[in-house]
Amino acid sequence: MARPSISRKRAIVQSIALVFLLFAASASAPAQMACGSLTDDSAPALDSLLTNDPTCAAAHARLKACAWGSSADRQFADIVEGKCEQTFLSSLSPHGKSRYFDAIKLCTYEYARQEGTLYISDAALCYANVAAKFNAHPELARQPAPRASFDCMKASTPLERAICSNAKLGRADIVLGRAYAAALKEAPFGERPALIASERKWLKSVPTACSLSASPPSPETLDCIRNAFELRFTALDGCSVDNEGIAACADTPDDAPDNAAPPPSSAP
Repeated sequence: MARPSISRKRAIVQSIALVFLLFAASASAPAQMACGSLTDDSAPALDSLLTNDPTCAAAHARLKACAWGSSADRQFADIVEGKCEQTFLSSLSPHGKSRYFDAIKLCTYEYARQEGTLYISDAALCYANVAAKFNAHPELARQPAPRASFDCMKASTPLERAICSNAKLGRADIVLGRAYAAALKEAPFGERPALIASERKWLKSVPTACSLSASPPSPETLDCIRNAFELRFTALDGCSVDNEGIAACADTPDDAPDNAAPPPSSAP
């Protein structure tokens, strides 16, 4: 049985807090004004609140505070995306639009292997985050697209050079980097050393498992590495902080690199 993700645990805690606030006395009014209720028929109320927020930043902040952790967040995120895009999308250059939509595609890619409405919510919130980020930092649209999660000018290992040599593998590395950063941030302080050690051990295993020896690497090797990265960031996104610990959760047999032919990838 799949474990609930860290995002799901956060959504559950948030829902419990909101229920408490809804039934609290005088202190409940601000929370109800911010999010509405948690019933299915209250979605139009939150739609209206988001639509009437005066700025992208205000709507985005409300979405983060009021997200349901379900597929309903798709419609809420659409409102926030639209509000944010109004201020910058039409004025972007072709390069800027490409940068923006590439960032949106990475959200879809990150959750492509996940199942369940929770991950529809995670992807939707990711879309809204990208729109809000480009709204707040228009200079992003003028910058070159990142090739990897690190500076490719400083690539020194065979794996780093392989990542920088292939656009799809570079995108997988970007998603892996942010999934790992999110897991590290949300892990209890005492579990972080184990997660860091787990990530280093896993990363060290990839070149051998994927037969990364020749330069340039073969297409089969690149596919193997990308598949390994996809399995790893999917595992990190799907793990919860439970009794087993996030590091142990991520180190599953299914997460091990495999130089067999990978399944079809949805890498952008």
